[in-house]
Amino acid sequence: MQTIWKPHKKQEIALLSRAFETLYGGARGGGKTDAGLAWLLYDIDNPLYRALVIRKNGEDLTDWLDRARIMYSGHGAIITGKPAKIVFPSGAKIYTGHLKDENSYTKYQGHEYPRMLVEELTQIPSEDLYLKLVSSCRSTVEGLEARVFASANPGGLGHHWVKRRFVDPARPGTLFQDPISGRGRIFIPATVDDNPTMQQRDPNYIKFLDSLAPNLRAQWRYGSWESVKFKGQIYGDELQQMRDSGRIYEFSPNGYKQVDVAFDLGTNDAQCLTFAQDNFIIDYEEAMNKQWGYYAQLLREKGYNYRLFILPHDGTKRDAKSLQSFKEFLEIEFPKVKTVLVDRTSSVFEDLQTCRTKFPLLTFRASTTTRLIEALDAYRYEFDERNDMLKNEPKHDWSSHPADSLRCLLMCNDRTSGEEDDKNYDAEMAKYLRECAEDDGDE
Repeated sequence: MQTIWKPHKKQEIALLSRAFETLYGGARGGGKTDAGLAWLLYDIDNPLYRALVIRKNGEDLTDWLDRARIMYSGHGAIITGKPAKIVFPSGAKIYTGHLKDENSYTKYQGHEYPRMLVEELTQIPSEDLYLKLVSSCRSTVEGLEARVFASANPGGLGHHWVKRRFVDPARPGTLFQDPISGRGRIFIPATVDDNPTMQQRDPNYIKFLDSLAPNLRAQWRYGSWESVKFKGQIYGDELQQMRDSGRIYEFSPNGYKQVDVAFDLGTNDAQCLTFAQDNFIIDYEEAMNKQWGYYAQLLREKGYNYRLFILPHDGTKRDAKSLQSFKEFLEIEFPKVKTVLVDRTSSVFEDLQTCRTKFPLLTFRASTTTRLIEALDAYRYEFDERNDMLKNEPKHDWSSHPADSLRCLLMCNDRTSGEEDDKNYDAEMAKYLRECAEDDGDE
C-alpha cells in the first residue's frame, strides 16, 4: 500500500500520548490538522468505534474534510451528508459537528464518543462549553479508552481558559494529573520548525511568519501564549495592564469591610453577581434558570456583611406570577441592605469608556473571579463583516452578562469612597481590642 502520510517527530509524540486530553500545536504550520486526522485512524477496525470532530463553526471544517478524503482514501472511507459522516468498511464511524453557541453541546448529550477531536480549541469561548462537550467523550467498549485530541493556536476568544487548562499546569510535554478528576492532560507544542514538510514545500511561508509585527510573530511563529490581543476587545489593554502590574492575585477579603453586590439580571441568560469591597473585586457567581430564592440562599451562604445591592434599571420589572420585582424581593429578604438601581443608559459605548477609565483602580481576587476575568477578556465589540469595521455596540454572547454586572457596579453613583467602611473598621477593631483586654483582665 502507498504511504500517504508519515508523522514527524512532534506529531508522533502527540499520537502516542495516553492522556485523556492532549493539546497539540501552539503555532502556525506545526502540522496540527494532519496529526488530528491520523489520530482518528486508531481503532477504525473496531465496528463499535465512534468519533466526533468538532469545530466552533461547522462550515470551517471544509478544508479538514478535503484533507480527510485524501488521508482516508486508502482505508475505504465513505464520506456523506451535511454535517459530514465518515464510515469505514468495519462499520466504524466519524461524525462532524459544531459548537457555535451555548446550547450546541446538547446535540451530543447522551451520545457516547470514545474519541473526540476538537479543531482550533481557542475558538471555543468558554471552558464550561468545552467541558459540557467533553462529557460525551466516554466509552463502554472494552479496549477502547475515551480520549480527546485538540489543536490550537494562541489567540481566539478561548485563549485564556485554554492556557490556564493546558499550558500553565505543567511544563510542555509533561503530563498533568488533574487532582479532582484523576484524568491526565498534556500540552505538546509544535512550530513550523517541527514540520520539515512545510519547510521543504513552502519556505516562503516561514519568511512570511518571520516578517510579521513582533507580537504577532511571537504568537504565530513561535507559539507564545503571552500578551495576546483579540479584534474588537473592549478591555484588552486594561486587563493586560492589570496583569503586568500584578493586580490580579490571591488575597483574603477584609472581614471588617462591607460588600457591594452588582447584578446582571437574566431570565433565559445567565444571572451574574459581582462582589466588591471598594475597588477590590473579591468574588463572582453566575447561574441560569434559578428561582429568586436560590440567589438569596447564595448571598447568605457567602457570609459577607452586605452594604449595597446594585441592580440594572429593569430591577423593578414585576414577575408575572408573583407580581413582585427582584428589587422588592431583595428588600424583603435583606431589609438591612440598601438596594439601588442604576439609571438606564443612553449610550452603552460611553458607559464602557467610563468603565475603562476606572480599571486602573481595580484589583481582582484571582481564585474567585476567574470566570469574570475570562469574560472580560472575551468581551468585544460587534464586527461589521460587510464594511470591515467595528461597531459601537458590544457583541451579545456569554461574556456580555458577566461584563454587564461589572459595568453595573462601576456605573453606580451610590457607592462611597470607602471612608464609611474605614470608620466601621476602626470601630470594630477598637471593640475587638477592648474585648481582648477584658478577657485578659478576667484571667
